[in-house]
Amino acid sequence: MLSDLELMEHHVNVLHKHDAENRVTVVNEPPYDVAPRIFVGGTHLGSVVR
Repeated sequence: MLSDLELMEHHVNVLHKHDAENRVTVVNEPPYDVAPRIFVGGTHLGSVVR
């Protein structure tokens, strides 16, 4: 079973497209709008910041 932190990693990877440096670039659904400047996803095990 995946931990909450691993699930959050999957969540951000599904929500946004990323560049080669793992930065979010666009929202992963048409019309592919520009992604927010920062994404912070928090769990009790830690945070995912992109």
